[in-house]
Amino acid sequence: MSLVEGGEHLVGSAAEACAGGDAVILSLNPADIVRCAVFGPDEIASGANTGTLIIDMSSIDPVSTRALSEDAAKAGLRWLDCPLSGGVPRVATGDLALFAGGL
Repeated sequence: MSLVEGGEHLVGSAAEACAGGDAVILSLNPADIVRCAVFGPDEIASGANTGTLIIDMSSIDPVSTRALSEDAAKAGLRWLDCPLSGGVPRVATGDLALFAGGL
């Protein structure tokens, strides 16, 4: 059964997917892909409500994270840096670590 057959909604863009939501979770690499997903045409920033929390679980450098957070704030969005640590082996054993900072 497809997700749509199971009751999920098909949308045409990230902007449409996050419209009306309170939070968006990302796990992308590298930083330029995160930036494109958030600030590109028809992407998150163009569809998100003011105050939407972006939870970025990408493992990117701190300078890029700070710049993304600042740009998100200018767009009326909140940013939580929450990178994953441990990769696939730790996911399999349930030992994945998360680090959180920001808002």
